[in-house]
Amino acid sequence: HRPLKKKKYVLTRAFLPFFLGADADQIPLNVVVTSPVPRSKPLEQFTGQSEGKVYISADHGEHDGDYKICFTAPDAATASDVKLLVDWRVGALAQDWEVLAKKEHIDHISVELKKYEDLVKEMRQEMLHMKKVDKVGYQTREAAHKRVEFFSFLSMVVCISFTVGQYFFLKRFFKGKKLL
Repeated sequence: HRPLKKKKYVLTRAFLPFFLGADADQIPLNVVVTSPVPRSKPLEQFTGQSEGKVYISADHGEHDGDYKICFTAPDAATASDVKLLVDWRVGALAQDWEVLAKKEHIDHISVELKKYEDLVKEMRQEMLHMKKVDKVGYQTREAAHKRVEFFSFLSMVVCISFTVGQYFFLKRFFKGKKLL
């Protein structure tokens, strides 16, 4: 199983072309893509294929969590001999740009510009997310610093009060024994 984290702040697309080594064309492979929702039916399922493509996008559901892709072979001996080649792409890189160019009748330069535009949007979303995480971390550090200051001051007050209390107790004790 290979988990794919879906982030709230980015439209997650994953493109997963897989194929077996050159000498293993006749070995059947089962592929199951599951969502993070417990007991839900698989999003994609391929049976008995030696190559294929799996697309996961935000259209598959609005659930956060791990999208898992499970590859299985018919038996353990076959599985130990198989080499599975996987090209895992997430985000803007997961878009199949050639298909988009053919579908929208766009030239190569426009496709490249669209690709870079999507990459820049994705980077900006990632930067905004990191800024938000940094802000939360800063607030957490400041709250922890204030608590440490408070408990340090409290422990200092307790130590000083015990020292003063011990001083007066010992002074009274030694006066009672007539040593002072």
